[in-house]
Amino acid sequence: MSSKIGVQNIAHTNGTNAMTVSASGVTTFTNTPVGLPVATNTPAFHVTKTGSNQSISQATDTVVTFNNEIFDSDNKFANNKFTPGVAGKYFLFAAGQCTGTFGTNSTLYIAIKKNGSGFALVETRVPGGSHSISVSVSTIGIANTTDYFEVSMLNSSGTPPIRQGSSFTYFGGYKLIGV
Repeated sequence: MSSKIGVQNIAHTNGTNAMTVSASGVTTFTNTPVGLPVATNTPAFHVTKTGSNQSISQATDTVVTFNNEIFDSDNKFANNKFTPGVAGKYFLFAAGQCTGTFGTNSTLYIAIKKNGSGFALVETRVPGGSHSISVSVSTIGIANTTDYFEVSMLNSSGTPPIRQGSSFTYFGGYKLIGV
């Protein structure tokens, strides 16, 4: 046996409305406790590489260009960089794929950089020859109001390009709450 309680508004005993539940089930709080902000996971963004593959020179750290915003809650992603503008901790993730001919004993790297410097790095070994190889990285980054994050890739041997396509090369993140 199941039971349901149907409410549209929840009010304090003094009559002040504290919470509203919409017909679709979305809950809205009228006020927050004094001094406490409303908790949200923004700014948040997700971008992809579309259109054409990106050339990458052998053994050259290359900033990945992203030209397709899936979403950007606070317009904080621009010029291939996420600049949150809000101090806090952020969950960041990125993936990239290179497809083409790799040199013998090649290593493919992907990095999330903070202010242009290596921050989180993942590498994978690639046998020589023609392959499509994907690498991904995720991390938690602490940002102040001026920090920015970007993604770079490097192939130690060969010049297979960074593959375009929303399921192959992407970058995203969001502000963590409660930490």
